[in-house]
Amino acid sequence: MVFEKLICIICWRSVREVWYVLVYSQANLSSADTVLIPPNSHVVRFRDAVHAKNTAILPGIVPLQLEVVTNKAAFGGKDDPLDPGAEIGEQLGKLEDKLFVVVPAEAYPTKRMKTMSPQPRQEWFTSELTVFCSIELSSDEWLAMKYGGMFQNLSLNDKGMEDNEPSNESMTSGSDMRDFQTFDMHFPVLMGHSGEASVFVRPCYEELFKLLLKDIDERNRSVGITGNPGIGKSLFYAYCVFRLTQEPIDGRTLIVNCDGKYAVYGPDGFRYITTIEELLMYQDNENVIRLIDGRSTHLFTWVGVSILFTSPGYAHYKTFLKPTCVEYVMPPWTEQELCIAAQFAGITNEEINNRFQVFGGIARYAFSKEVDGHFKCATQAYSNVNALQIINVVRGREEVNEKMYPHRLLHMFPQHSESRACRGFYVTFGSNYNAEKVYDKLMNDSMDQLTAFMVANAEDTNSSSFCGKLFEIFCHRLWLSSNQHRLVGKLLHNNSQASQEAEYSI
Repeated sequence: MVFEKLICIICWRSVREVWYVLVYSQANLSSADTVLIPPNSHVVRFRDAVHAKNTAILPGIVPLQLEVVTNKAAFGGKDDPLDPGAEIGEQLGKLEDKLFVVVPAEAYPTKRMKTMSPQPRQEWFTSELTVFCSIELSSDEWLAMKYGGMFQNLSLNDKGMEDNEPSNESMTSGSDMRDFQTFDMHFPVLMGHSGEASVFVRPCYEELFKLLLKDIDERNRSVGITGNPGIGKSLFYAYCVFRLTQEPIDGRTLIVNCDGKYAVYGPDGFRYITTIEELLMYQDNENVIRLIDGRSTHLFTWVGVSILFTSPGYAHYKTFLKPTCVEYVMPPWTEQELCIAAQFAGITNEEINNRFQVFGGIARYAFSKEVDGHFKCATQAYSNVNALQIINVVRGREEVNEKMYPHRLLHMFPQHSESRACRGFYVTFGSNYNAEKVYDKLMNDSMDQLTAFMVANAEDTNSSSFCGKLFEIFCHRLWLSSNQHRLVGKLLHNNSQASQEAEYSI
């Protein structure tokens, strides 16, 4: 075999040169050339550069088909190809330690794509949006459902928010009738779900969908939707598929993906992708919009827009977000929102109120038909509360996930900037009942740790909601412990410098 030489890595100001050998299986020969890549590049960047330089001798081959290995032993199957997400170190690519880029023999000749009978849209989405009920709600109640958390942080006059901010009219006092909608589906490209369901459309769905449309328009390659486990991210994924098939975007191709299932939506409906050749074709198409539920067997290196709906804890989630760092946090359900949907689920408001106290805004538990088991798990979570773990989650704004018990006690609530909603989050209790149970356990086991944390983080906005709730419980218990207390307070002027002290008896 004749190997063509490529250049040793020489660190320049903005690029480095890498020695590699291209092994072109079809012709049973090797060729050599050079590529320039930025320092600290990953394998996928190097692989794409090699492909771009050799398109003339790689007809019909896309970058994903190329394998990068560190020595010729890999041709005999002794070594695995390098991970596309791995960083190319300073040693790899030198003359004495060349990289080998291999075109697998099975890539030639390119197979014809199989055709499959399409699945008409109406077979997977068996109804359009239907008004389920109309409820009179105050502006605060409605905005809490749409945005969760501190919706007051949203700017009402920021032009950058366009139609994503609450209107001035919606912020006025008083109540309005609000419509709640549902749609029916038999949609099989879902994680851990039969796909046959009547979906209650949460008010936050429309707001999050508008944000995703902006990312699609801006061609942000990697976008994440996350939040507490059990709040309905998979159903929101189905809602987005529903909307994008109801109103397709001109010039874009919709791919729905869950684990190893891939389906493409076209004029005749949905059709499963059954060959790697067709999958690779879409993977290299910048006009693709891919919606992913939970996880994907081919998560990385798509050049179109990929939107991943998943709970915290998915192993590849952070790597997926690295290119764009665009992430939105879905709010937990409010108690009133659960009560409205309870009519739809056939559960009484009294049952929902009791469940909300224990589970907070986690719909999976609130609507469960096997709720006794979830109550037992919640009781166990209270008994296992550890001050250090709870404090670390709150202080570090750690994402709560099902591998750690605090996800039954703490919720991720979205934070909002003036320019865009649901970017970032803070962690606090899911309900007042949870807060009191945790307070009692921590004060009994770790009072010094807890009080030290509250004092040290008194001005930390990330933990202010958590600390505020504990302080509220502390004050409430203190007032109940005696008939009379002396309250010493200071009245601060606007400049927060001059003050006047006064005493009150309660």
